[in-house]
Amino acid sequence: MNTLQYFLRRIFVSIIVFFGVSIVIFCLARLIPGDPARIALGPFATDEMVEQLRETLHLNESIFIQYGIFIEKLFQGDLGISTYTKRPVLVDIVSYFPATFELVLMSGLLMILIGMPLGILSGKFKNSIIDNIARLISLLGVVTPSFLWAIILMLIFAFWFPILPVSERMNEALDPPTLVTGLLLVDSLLEGNFKVFGDAFLHLILPGLAIALPAIGNVARLTRTNLSDVYEKQYIEFAKSYSFSEYRIATKYALKPASIPTVTIIGLDFAFMLGNAFLVETVFVWPGMAKYGVEVILAKDLNGIIATALVITTFFLIINMIVDFVVLLLNPRITTKD
Repeated sequence: MNTLQYFLRRIFVSIIVFFGVSIVIFCLARLIPGDPARIALGPFATDEMVEQLRETLHLNESIFIQYGIFIEKLFQGDLGISTYTKRPVLVDIVSYFPATFELVLMSGLLMILIGMPLGILSGKFKNSIIDNIARLISLLGVVTPSFLWAIILMLIFAFWFPILPVSERMNEALDPPTLVTGLLLVDSLLEGNFKVFGDAFLHLILPGLAIALPAIGNVARLTRTNLSDVYEKQYIEFAKSYSFSEYRIATKYALKPASIPTVTIIGLDFAFMLGNAFLVETVFVWPGMAKYGVEVILAKDLNGIIATALVITTFFLIINMIVDFVVLLLNPRITTKD
């Protein structure tokens, strides 16, 4: 099987997974207690109004017919109307997703810039004080959930040392840049507004770090383990016998093979970050899709719940395929069968 056939098969499997998840989420969303029509209209709505909305949402039909209608509209690019925001769900997703995506990108960048160097130091100076400190930091990152890190960081940098902003995407006193991509950093750079860029970057640091810290621990631990194993290989000893510099041995001969399993974990952690952002966005009042997801769940907005879950699923499937491609590039000896 060549690479093209492999990725075509992966795309086909991903489509099956996507529809499988849509069925599960569609059914689970309807198991949440409460009448979506009654919750949307409020306690003072008449029975006639509730019944009319139920007819509009096809809630009186069987679940099979409801799912068929949903899939038909999905192929037309229609995710339905949100009973929470009273807007098309697709409009909500387009409005909220860029904020979460920008936050996840920041978290992914921090995960790589902190996690890999920490693991490299730990693996290079195995069983030293540097290794012990790095392992302690990694362990704290892994065992502490993101929402708790969010509270801790907010306490430190908003209460004890108020040096970083802790809510929203930017200072309300500043005018937002012209909307192009929805990513404040990108849009502000395109506009040449460096004041907004700097302010938006500062707003990203704490929530981005809160989401990244558990992943930093994972990446650092795996990088340490893999690098330690590679340094025990015979070809590393052979390179040392030729008096190659430590920098050359680390960068050319050790890091690349050690990074292959790490790349897989980085991809998985990056995909999971979109789901892990739910509580962090709530803590930092971040106007993103994860916070929107919490709100539509509490409001039992069926269309909003399903759309949020499907966006996360799609994101996860795409990242998985990208990771497979990167791994093949890093080690051409790995076949598509492997």
